[in-house]
Amino acid sequence: MPLKATLYRSSKESNVRTDLNFVESTLKELSEQNSLEYSIIDTADMTNAELTESYTKALLPSVWHKYRIRTVFGTNRNSGCFFGKEQPALLLEGDIWGIYPHEKDGRKVLIETFLANLSKTFN
Repeated sequence: MPLKATLYRSSKESNVRTDLNFVESTLKELSEQNSLEYSIIDTADMTNAELTESYTKALLPSVWHKYRIRTVFGTNRNSGCFFGKEQPALLLEGDIWGIYPHEKDGRKVLIETFLANLSKTFN
């Protein structure tokens, strides 16, 4: 199954915790190399129900791989409140199944780090 990446981001958010220029240009570059298919979902006008559904979809790979994402995308009390807004999210499906950023073994794995490594793999 080919790799499909979905980037959740808000066009109206100014306090973003990710280098979106790098992320979007790298996704475009990988797509042009036929390494993956990608889509960008603007969360700015999504309802709370739509955001919750998207966050729930992101939970599945985090549980499978034992990633911590609760405080990456929210707080201890309000899980997912920053998902796709202050904290953009990259959901991967296909040959790689995962969600970025996430925390694994006490360290945060950023979207930028993952894409830089993926780009090196395909070059």
